[in-house]
Parts: sequence; C-alpha cells; structure tokens
Amino acid sequence: MRSLGIDLLRGLAVMLVLFRHSTFSGLLHEIGWIGVDLFFVLSGFLVSSLVFNEYKATGRFNFKMFFLRRGLKIYPAFYFYLIVSLCVNYFEHGISYEARLIFAEVFFLQSYLPHVWTHTWSLAVEEHFYIALALISSIRISKLNPAKGHRLLWYLGAALLLILVMRIIVCYPKRFQAEFAFFSTHLRMDGILVGVIIAYLKHFTNFLLFFRKHETWFVFLLPLLLWTPFVLPGAGFQMNTYGLTSLNIGFGVLVLFAVDGRFDFRVYSSRIISWSLRSLAFIGIHSYSIYLWHLLVLQECQQIKVEDNTRNFIYLLLAILIGVIFSYTVERPFLKWRELISSKK
Repeated sequence: MRSLGIDLLRGLAVMLVLFRHSTFSGLLHEIGWIGVDLFFVLSGFLVSSLVFNEYKATGRFNFKMFFLRRGLKIYPAFYFYLIVSLCVNYFEHGISYEARLIFAEVFFLQSYLPHVWTHTWSLAVEEHFYIALALISSIRISKLNPAKGHRLLWYLGAALLLILVMRIIVCYPKRFQAEFAFFSTHLRMDGILVGVIIAYLKHFTNFLLFFRKHETWFVFLLPLLLWTPFVLPGAGFQMNTYGLTSLNIGFGVLVLFAVDGRFDFRVYSSRIISWSLRSLAFIGIHSYSIYLWHLLVLQECQQIKVEDNTRNFIYLLLAILIGVIFSYTVERPFLKWRELISSKK
C-alpha cells in the first residue's frame, strides 16, 4: 500500500535535484543538492521497513527474496539507462568512455571510483546499504526481538556518531576551503541510517504514540534541524560535518510526519493546493526513473538555442515526462514481475 506522505517527500526530493542541476538562480537551485540526502533517509526507512515487516510476520529474513526484489527494482531501469546514455553519447556526440569508468557504473562503485555520470554515486551508496543490510539481517535478524532490548538502536546511534566523526577527520584539513565535495559511502550513508532508525522506532517501539502526543514540539524542532542548508555554505566545512547530520535528522522527523499521515493532500479543500500536491505525489511515484534520466535530458536540452529560463523549463518538463515514460515502460513491468514471483513464494 502506497503512502501519500512518502510519495510527496519523494516528489520533493527529485524536484530539488532537478532544480539543482538547472541554471535557474534562487533558493531551489542553491539548496537543491539536499534532495539526494532526503532520498537517502527515505530509502533507509522504506527498505529497512521491508526487513522489519518480514521479521515481524515470519521471524526470519529471506536473503534471496530480498535481493530479488531490490534487484528487479534497481537494476533493469539503471542498466537500460546506462546503455541508452552511452549509445547517445557515442553515436550522437562522438564521446566514448574508458572501460574503468563504465566498470565503476556497472558494478555500483561510483561513490569511490571515477565514473561516467555525476549523479549515479548516490545509487552506489544505496546499493552498498542494501548489501550491508542484507548481510547483517541474515546473521543477526533474531536480535530484533524487542524482548531482548533495543541494542540495534544503540548500534545505529553509535554508527551515526561514528560517521560524523569520520567526516570531521576527513574534512578538517580542508576547513579553510570555500567548497569541497565527497561521495564515499562510509561518509554519506548517515541519512540512510537515520531512515533505518525511524523505521525501527515505528516497528519495535511505541515512539509513534509519543510523537503524536508531542507533535507540536516536533513542529518547532524541525527548523532547528533543517536550518543548515539555508544558512551554511553548501559544501563548506560546517555543512559537510555537523550540518549534514542535523539535516538528515530533520529529514527523519519529516518522515515521521509523513508516516503519521500529516501530509495527506486529500484534506485540503482548495483545488489548487490539492492538485499541486497530487501532482507532486505522482512525480514521487516515478522519482527513480526521473532521477536516472534527468542529466541526459539536461545534456540534450543544452543543445537547444533558446533563452536560459526557457531551456530550464523545457528541461524540467522533459525530465519529468521522459522519466514517467520509462517508469511505465521499463521500471513497472519488472515490478509487476517481481510481485508475481513474490506471490508464488
């Protein structure tokens, strides 16, 4: 069953990324990079929820089925995009790539090795998370029993702190640089861990009851957590250290609001607001394919000789349109096959 709130957050995440890679000036362009971190928190929550739901229903974890489901979601759409984009660049633009760059793309090593497309590093971070989650769940799934305590929650919190410490160590020598970026999985997966923590709280504790009782306080807490990208330089030392941690925790609170049904657009009487949110949720449903294709679309739109803002609007519309088309024609058939296989297990 789909969650309207989660789809809205997905739509928001991918729209932020689209604006970030446009040449629009303004706030959405400046902070658009945070869409990737919102995706991380959502992925951590959704994928770990699958594991937690399976454990609650069966008391075990099916490693093979987990990778089958993840693989049919991620791989067909990605490898189709990779093949088409390489062909477009070779046959239309005469661009060929070294084998090592393609190797990094094929084996999801983009967060550590040079690769072809600048946005696929985030897919590598998520893929590494899937592998780690599956291995840990296969070995330690029985430890999820709440009767044995909440040790996993403490481990996740410690891992979150460890990533922050590692980022400080890596970033400290560059603290006087105006901007610097890093994409290594071990430095960027704290957003995913926040998502896992939120999922654990939902499935194995009474935290949602506490959240509902003190919801007003969480509303006031959000600005205190989400302020960093609006104030701090986007790729400076402060933002790259505690700024990211604060942002990811803030996104975790947003996920709590989404899970609790606070983003249900059906409650709005205004048709304009309802239609806008419905459209954003629709974009969220197809956000994976939109994210995959948007940079190739942007590359091709740059060939259009029109005024910049016009080109940006064309890029946004085409990125969404082409993403939705390939969501229906490539991604969806494999998802239906996945559900068919799952129903026979």
